[in-house]
Amino acid sequence: MNDNHRSEDPMRHLMPRFAGVLLVAVVSVCSYGAAAAAESASGGVSLTLSSAAAPAATSTRLTIHLDRSRINAGSVAHVSGALTRAVNGAALPSRSVALYARQTNQQSYIRVGQATTTTGGRYSFPVHPSWSTAYQVRFGGGPNRAPSASAYQILRVTGWYFMARLPAWSELGPRVDGGDFTATINGVEYPHSVQPGDVTFRGEEWVWKPNGRCDRLETYAGVPDSWTGEPLDYSIGASNGATATGTVSGHQPATHLVLDITAAASIHVLADNDFFPVAVLATPRLHCTW
Repeated sequence: MNDNHRSEDPMRHLMPRFAGVLLVAVVSVCSYGAAAAAESASGGVSLTLSSAAAPAATSTRLTIHLDRSRINAGSVAHVSGALTRAVNGAALPSRSVALYARQTNQQSYIRVGQATTTTGGRYSFPVHPSWSTAYQVRFGGGPNRAPSASAYQILRVTGWYFMARLPAWSELGPRVDGGDFTATINGVEYPHSVQPGDVTFRGEEWVWKPNGRCDRLETYAGVPDSWTGEPLDYSIGASNGATATGTVSGHQPATHLVLDITAAASIHVLADNDFFPVAVLATPRLHCTW
């Protein structure tokens, strides 16, 4: 019997105890769960974790106003408006808004100003464009306010524009470069001058395209002091019928020319005279509202 007793599984006597402990643990867990449920039902602190959704951003609205629709180049205009809640028009002061601008001869808008809205949600930007420009004001949003953008407003600018800085084409189609140089004629310097040339056939012309937005062309025609050859010809013609032609000699004052080019879609300038150079157009410029 001693041998049988020694051969018994030593874990055998522990099983009832382990079962008892396990039963107590299960009962405890169940009791804890029941107590927690009762505590939650009675208004106590729940063990369940939840995340509340963030409040939706309130819609906003930006207005824009130009104090004038046209200005002369070099003058100052003002872009103003207000930032409000879209739902009820309540003002949103102390918010940052940005002014964006795009010249009408360009494709992209760029940021040109930043301001903080005042009481009443108002803002104001002074602007002094050199070219007709479209403006828009944008609000980036926050806190708890949705972004918004104003409508577009175009400010038309009237001024004198150097032809040397405006695009020009050969009548054959490709773009040409007038050089934009300073010409010295009879000892007088004329900045932003052009001398049409680099042609491929006799009588070729260079073409500028004001598209009806300009009313006057002013220029001087002359022979540069560096030229020692024969007198040079010039010829200017606008699509509205205005023309100016003539011949100028070296070491003589430049000839002053003014043409009425109202409604002209294009301006044609002689660039070749039977493969002979043409006169310089000294400081030619257009008066336009782009």
